[in-house]
Order: sequence, then C-alpha cells, then structure tokens
Amino acid sequence: MGWLHMMRLKAPVLVAIALLAGACGLSPSSSSSNSAALMSFSVDSTDLGMQAFVAANEGMFAKHNINPVIRVFTYGVDGVDAMLTGQVNAGFACDFASLIRAGTGHIKILATTATGVGPFSKLIVRSGINAGSDLSGKTLGTALGTATQFTWLKYLESVGVAQSSVHFVNFSSAFEMVAAMKAGRIDGAFLWGPAIAQGLQIPGTKVLIGDDKIPGAATICLMVVDSQFLSQHRDTVNRAVAALVDASNFIKSNKDQAAQDLATGIGAKKQDALDYFSSNAFPMELTKEEVQHLSDVAAFQLQNGILKQPLDLNSVVDAGPLRGAAPSNVTV
Repeated sequence: MGWLHMMRLKAPVLVAIALLAGACGLSPSSSSSNSAALMSFSVDSTDLGMQAFVAANEGMFAKHNINPVIRVFTYGVDGVDAMLTGQVNAGFACDFASLIRAGTGHIKILATTATGVGPFSKLIVRSGINAGSDLSGKTLGTALGTATQFTWLKYLESVGVAQSSVHFVNFSSAFEMVAAMKAGRIDGAFLWGPAIAQGLQIPGTKVLIGDDKIPGAATICLMVVDSQFLSQHRDTVNRAVAALVDASNFIKSNKDQAAQDLATGIGAKKQDALDYFSSNAFPMELTKEEVQHLSDVAAFQLQNGILKQPLDLNSVVDAGPLRGAAPSNVTV
C-alpha cells in the first residue's frame, strides 16, 4: 500500500458549516453529561474531512458529547493557518505543510488520517513533453508551500532535472492550473480530482506519471490541534479523537454512505467523493513508520532550506489522545 499523495494547502475559506448537537454558545470546556463541548475543525475541499463529516452526520460526535463546527477551506494548509490564528481548534492537513508550521510550537500532531492506495495526483503535460528530462526549461504550475510542491521537488530530483532549470508559477487551485494550461501559460502541472479529466480535455495533453510512482514522494495526512487548546481542553480533544476513530471504523464498511457525507459537506458530487477511495484510505493511526516518514520529510525540508532549523518531532507528536481511544492503532 502506497502513501497518500495530496496537495491542498493555500486559499480563502469557501464555507463554514456548523454541525451542532446543541446550542452554539457553549464553551469548549463544557464537560457535564447534559452539555456537549464545542470544538471547531478545518478541512479541505477534497477528502481531508472524511472522518469529520462522517462523525458529524452519523452520530459519532454526539455519542462522545462533542458539538462540532466544520469549516471548509480550499487547501489543508489554510485550515492550519486558521488554527494558528485562533479561528479553529483543530485541522486536517498533509505532512509537508504541517511540518513547515510545527516549528512555531503551536501545533500538535495527533494522528495519521489519510494514507494512499494509489495515485492521488497525476502530472498532466502539454504536447512535446515525453519524459521527465523534457521539463528542463519549462514553466510548471504548483502550489508553493504545499504537498504539491513536495511532489514536484521529489519528481525533479528523481529525473535529474535541477529546480533552477524550471520556472514555477503559483496557483490557488487545480482548476486555475487547468485554465493556465488551456491558455498556454504553463507546460505541466500535477492535477487531482475532477481537474485531471479537465486537463486531459486540452488538445495534446497526456498523463506523464502518477505521484505514487515517484520515489520518495510519499505524503500522509494528519490531524493537528492547537497546542494551547489541547493543554486547556484535553478531555474534549480525547473525546473528539474517539469520535473520529469510530468514524474511521464506520468508513471501512460503509464507503457509499461515507462518500455521501463527504459530498454533502464539501458540496461535491457523490461519485467524486467515491473516487477518493480508489487512491486513499482513512485510518486513525500513528505508527513508527509514519513518524519516521515525518522525520524524513522534515530532513528534506531542512536540506532544501524550507525549514530554517531542525524540528524536534518528540515535541510535536502527541499520541496520548489516540492511545486512549484506540491503543492498538498506536505503535510509537
């Protein structure tokens, strides 16, 4: 099973969805049996919110006495930034962007929430590009500071093309990259979701490679929480994680309903939501291999000047809430 290859990280909020079992004015610290604790989550506009929407719609949050507010952003990193500015308490984002921001001391990583079973993104290129080596001198679409950038850097490394020999143009969505390819402004881009089909409708375009075939380009997605919120409301976080574990278990045997929950939450077609299962699995786990992967990604970021100083993962990862909810899902 491959790792998840995702790229979502940088644009304005699309919509805020309140999914509350009780009154909205409750304090997050509410813990009596008669009142549910309010906790807010950021998700992205693809499938990062799978467990959150299932837990909200299928009663898992209510079971664990949590009032969830789910806010949808274009990319996961926008949600992490929203968390860092106090707009939400927790979020779901890919490793690349989460680790960039973990050095602030305000982020705790609680669990891996998405891993890959196939290609999530595909490199769509214009006519005349038949191999990775042909990208030298080309203009390429990306989303800087995101897992998309990580995928690009690892791919260029794997085909021996220097980063300095290509020109990256930053975009806020995959659909903007499609539009740029139609206009001839860029020569290639890693696209995902429905944008892949749209990119392939452009005359002369083709798939050069899927991200699951790129050495070292593995990406996992994570649940992160504001460290101060965790410190002040650990019981609330523990119960929220337990609800998400229940949701993850539900998803394994109820993919059709889970896809409907996700589609409703992000305003997508149900089939598009179902398609994510061909590339992703949605565990709530934290393994030694995943923590080693995070260490490897952080080392890559440091080597490439993306991180300015080494990151101490021991101070960033907190397995406590997940270990309490599902001990067998934690091997660190």
